[in-house]
Amino acid sequence: STDGGLSWTDITGATGINYSPGVLTDTTLFRRLVNTSLCSGPQANVSNVVTITVYPDAIAEYTASDTVSCAPFDLSAVISTVPYPAWNQDYNWYADGVLFGSNTSGVFPGYTITSPGDTVDIKLVVTSPYGCLPDSILRTFITVRTAVVGFVKDTSGGCGPLTANFTNTTNIIDPSIEFYWYNGSTLFSTSVNPPPVTFLSSPFFVDTTYIITLQAYNGCDTTVWRDSIRIKANPKAAFSVSSTSGCSPFTIQVTNSSLGNNTAYYWDFGNGDRDTTYTNGTFSYTYFTSVVDTFRLQLIAENDCGRDTQVVDIRVAPNIIRPGITISATELFGCVSHSVTFSNTTTGATSFTWDFGDGTTPDTTNQFQFTVSHVYTTPGDFTITINMTNGCSDTSITRQVSVYARPLASFSPDRLVYCAGDTIRVSNTSQNANSYSWEWGDTRVSSGFEPVHVYAAPGTYTIKLTAQRTNASGVVCFDTTTRSVTVLSKPDTLITTNISNVNCTPFIISANVPNSTNETISWFVYDTTLPSFPVVLTGANMTYSFNNEGTFTVVMVIENAAGCRDSSRRVFTVYKKPIAGFTPLNVVTCNLDTTITHINTSTANAYTPLRYEWWVDGVRLSTGGNFTHQYLTPANAVFPRVYNTMLIATNTVGCRDTISGTVQVEPTAKSLFTVSNPGDCIPFVASISNNSTYASNYAWYLNGNLISNDPVPTINITQANTNYTITLIVSNTAACRPDTSSFSFRSRVMPIASFAINDSLGCTGQLNIITNNTSQFANAYTWDWGDGSPQSNLPNPTHLYSSVGTFRITLTASDGTCSDTISRLVVVAREPVVDFVADNQRTCDTAVVRFSNLTTNADTYQWLFSHAVTSTEFEPTVIFPPSNTPYTVQLIATNAAGCRASLTKANYIRSIVPPSADFVINPSPTISIPNYNFSFSNLTPNSPLYTYDWSLGDGTFANTRDIPNHQYADTGSYPVRLIVLDTSTNCLDTMIRIARIQGAPGYLYVPNAFYPNSIQTQFRSFKPLGKGLAEYELMIFDAWGKLLFKTNRLDAAGAPVEGWDGTFNGKPMPQDAYAWKIKAVFRNGRKWEGMNYNNNVNGAPGQTFGTVTLFR
Repeated sequence: STDGGLSWTDITGATGINYSPGVLTDTTLFRRLVNTSLCSGPQANVSNVVTITVYPDAIAEYTASDTVSCAPFDLSAVISTVPYPAWNQDYNWYADGVLFGSNTSGVFPGYTITSPGDTVDIKLVVTSPYGCLPDSILRTFITVRTAVVGFVKDTSGGCGPLTANFTNTTNIIDPSIEFYWYNGSTLFSTSVNPPPVTFLSSPFFVDTTYIITLQAYNGCDTTVWRDSIRIKANPKAAFSVSSTSGCSPFTIQVTNSSLGNNTAYYWDFGNGDRDTTYTNGTFSYTYFTSVVDTFRLQLIAENDCGRDTQVVDIRVAPNIIRPGITISATELFGCVSHSVTFSNTTTGATSFTWDFGDGTTPDTTNQFQFTVSHVYTTPGDFTITINMTNGCSDTSITRQVSVYARPLASFSPDRLVYCAGDTIRVSNTSQNANSYSWEWGDTRVSSGFEPVHVYAAPGTYTIKLTAQRTNASGVVCFDTTTRSVTVLSKPDTLITTNISNVNCTPFIISANVPNSTNETISWFVYDTTLPSFPVVLTGANMTYSFNNEGTFTVVMVIENAAGCRDSSRRVFTVYKKPIAGFTPLNVVTCNLDTTITHINTSTANAYTPLRYEWWVDGVRLSTGGNFTHQYLTPANAVFPRVYNTMLIATNTVGCRDTISGTVQVEPTAKSLFTVSNPGDCIPFVASISNNSTYASNYAWYLNGNLISNDPVPTINITQANTNYTITLIVSNTAACRPDTSSFSFRSRVMPIASFAINDSLGCTGQLNIITNNTSQFANAYTWDWGDGSPQSNLPNPTHLYSSVGTFRITLTASDGTCSDTISRLVVVAREPVVDFVADNQRTCDTAVVRFSNLTTNADTYQWLFSHAVTSTEFEPTVIFPPSNTPYTVQLIATNAAGCRASLTKANYIRSIVPPSADFVINPSPTISIPNYNFSFSNLTPNSPLYTYDWSLGDGTFANTRDIPNHQYADTGSYPVRLIVLDTSTNCLDTMIRIARIQGAPGYLYVPNAFYPNSIQTQFRSFKPLGKGLAEYELMIFDAWGKLLFKTNRLDAAGAPVEGWDGTFNGKPMPQDAYAWKIKAVFRNGRKWEGMNYNNNVNGAPGQTFGTVTLFR
């Protein structure tokens, strides 16, 4: 026994007096059974129990929820120990072979990996308290490497739109690294390599530098690389003129304020003259003409990035005007909304202003509009004034027009809806009229102020009023208005009811109006027996219950949507009816012969005496007051037998009442059933025929236990050689006495099939089966091998399987009548053929290797790697930390049949330890202006096999071990990258640190002209542009040295906030050149060295004083 003596198994072949058990893997109990023919009667033949205790080896087991994480990596958060306290004694923990904790509880003592890109092997070694074999388990834990970010571009700049491509040169490019590409502060891609980026030129027409930033995130930290693209400005043609219209000869001042760099300017004056200039500024030009003419002044600004054009029309006019304005005679007089057309044949004028004399806004036209129209919406005599000009001279003329007021037609009918035959009356509220015409919409016409009208037929009619007024000039003005009215027919008053000559209480009257559509119908019920009446009901159908006798009136009033109404009434009498009653009313009995006397309890209420009729099952049997009847039921009647007894009571006016009762005769239930198959093979369902009569309730019992309440139950007989009694108790709903019957029998003895086999799995393509038949109560056997081979009838046959597959061995054991069946599954298979390859057998630093599984005939896999990593994936991807020792890989394959095979490839994977790059930034990673110098000291372990590659973040590179001195040109953050290459292994390592220069260098630019009337805000005042200033003073002087303006105001960014608007003491200064002088010091202590207009870059040395041109 291996379960502590709960069950015992005979040892095959162990029949001697002594027994050697061999090698045991579990604690086992042994006992000996002996038999002899020398004794008779009861005998004790079981020996004492001998226990051989087998202690287990120690088991080392712990789980890790994660093996790769960010530094610092606290392994206590991911490691859980499976302690096995009954098998283990001491738990010893090692990190890379160094003991860091021991205990007897199995609790992990804690360990933290502090550096990124580090690998630690955590090993657990456990010992046995029984001196059995120790055990160990090892797992590798890794912290994530830092990505060294970088990229290259295919262009440094040009004219926009410019498309640039960027290539990612980061040292780690795999799915573990997330990349974020920014154009300025805008994220535009998260791909490894972004799509091409198109850079547009500045809308302000200045050179633009776009900063491109790449961020690499490894799940723990972010590294950054920046570079720039410079887009040249497009040209923008912009100029202004002192005036755009005038009289010949006409001189204009032209000011060129175009934007963009390195621009040439091509002028076309629209009269055949052309010129080319290369600088901004102001010049004069004079136009000559003898006719009104428009000259198209055009400027084309052109540089390397394209060209732009601006055009201004210059209008020049002569000095002679000849008026010519006429009005048609038929338009000199008219009614309100009068349209007048003016014909313009004037010569010499270019602009006309029309004042139509009616208070409306004057209209302005040019010399090409030969007709002008105007509509007068108010009455009166109007003087039209036309002012004419050509910009050099002007004149005016007048014309007269008279406009009369129209009458206002207005009226209202006294109603909008009428009934047929009603008189229509109108109220005339017209104004300013002296005659009227009425059209009624039915072909008839009337005149007069307020006529009346009657419509002959229903319908909808439109009434039209025309109001007229004749003026002194003979012009007739009129106005019209309309109103619609509806004429309806009167509603139909026909009603139908259920009123008869004799109406008995409770009388429910039912009435309706059959021809109604959507009229409003009200019913007034005058029930004089109520405390208050009438009762008002609505709708086309009406019902009402009169519960008392009397004479009553019902009135129906119907009204249509126009308010047309009519009515109808009915008068009728309601008589009180008697109330029929008798006892007993409903009787249930189990007697077939029952005599019952029914006592009459009817009441007359009025109109006595009452007449009575007694009916049984539709036959009238009596007219007396009380009624006695014998209810005799034959034995062959259909039960239950129900007799219907009815009493009719009638008063002298013919009102009657009816009441009915029943006598129900119920039979007595009889229990009767048979069982036809008590000798069937076990298990079986008893075949029961229920022959009970007059039963509605059933209770079936098996050996005294209630089984079912169904008429025909399902009773399962499951035990062989057992006594059974089936009992049925029946009853019915009449509460008559129940009845019982029973049937008893003994079930038959059944065979029991049982066998064992020597093996159930063959992994060589064959399996030899030896059977051991342990069946009981059987004398015949049938073996089915499940592979299509002939069956066997031997008690203990053997069978050889020679084909691969899963087969079911089925044994049927029989006693000649009944049988039992049992089966066992066997599997014949072939073991797997194991093979695999790796996609990368040699890697610098940590190796991420994907294995391709070439195994055939397998279903599950176990991968064992020499750094204590395991996997059950089909094709795992495994991380191998850097190591000087190659890694060995073993694959164990198992198929669904349970057959297994393995393959081991020794020293198969190499993960070479790379150099460890590091350096320090001196004097510190962050300095402040005016200091721009750093040195970089290499901390990498020195080796003659190493080469060094420096990128200093500003486009400067070096390959020396150290950088003793480097100066940056501006403030900002510079990613300094060191790449160390081991030439013996071609493995490299990268370190990036940030050198940062703080402070604002600042700048100050001074314009040389401004135009207070410019449409562009930035050109309206003289305000230098700057940033990062600590001290600032601007002064403006005229040609005589008089101070006109002074300011020293700066904003929080150190930028000037106040400019000169070209005035002095609130008065505009004339167009001229004015002197400026500026003193300025930047926040970094640097003194502003002045303005140089020929090289305006980064505040190059120039003049701290100069001139500015004010244009008007």
